[in-house]
Amino acid sequence: MVELDQDSFRSELKEAGERAAIIKKQKDQSDKYWTRWPEAFENENNTLYGTLRVPLAYVIRELEIPDGTAVYSTFVEECIARAPITGIKYEADTLQVHQLILSSTQGNPLHEWIKTLMKKTNGHTDMSALRAHYQGEGNTTRHISYTEGLCDSLHYINERGLPFASYLSNMQQMFTLFEENKETYSDAMKLRFLYDTIKHPQLMTTMSTLQVGQISGNTVSFTGACGHLATMVSKFP
Repeated sequence: MVELDQDSFRSELKEAGERAAIIKKQKDQSDKYWTRWPEAFENENNTLYGTLRVPLAYVIRELEIPDGTAVYSTFVEECIARAPITGIKYEADTLQVHQLILSSTQGNPLHEWIKTLMKKTNGHTDMSALRAHYQGEGNTTRHISYTEGLCDSLHYINERGLPFASYLSNMQQMFTLFEENKETYSDAMKLRFLYDTIKHPQLMTTMSTLQVGQISGNTVSFTGACGHLATMVSKFP
């Protein structure tokens, strides 16, 4: 058994701490990618048509067996939900989706979770593996923690600290993440969060006016308030 002297022990502790920090940073970055990537990728696949003349989004749908009682708002939506995920044409489409996934995840942490599946060249399998990892219980807990952290840290003070457009974008992302985890914010709750987290002194009067209008019965929506405040910010020198 090799005994460590004081300096060596401290060095080992420092290295262990650095490794833990790197691993945590990688996990956080990976979670951030997952919160944005699926929706963007699905939107892309909604615009690309495969050999069945159906949007390629059918390949990555979560419900493999169609719901026989479901009512669809459009014919295209029904095609995506009901297109067969077997057969030669499906195999051609799922290969194409696999290539799109590889291309869109290249260079980001999501890619690591489909490396072992490359030989299968199956986009449906790729997406299932990503969902299984990122939507598992442990990762869901981390997503909630990340969202709550965003909720606690998000404030608008001035354009130098955080541009108003970025502030609104981060806030909308936060609301979306909460909704995905079954914690939906009502319009009134969104407005309250908006008023509580804006600290710019030149917006205080505008927010007071919006709040008074809301109290007196005038309809003030979250979207309307954001738009009005954005207009005011655009006039700042």
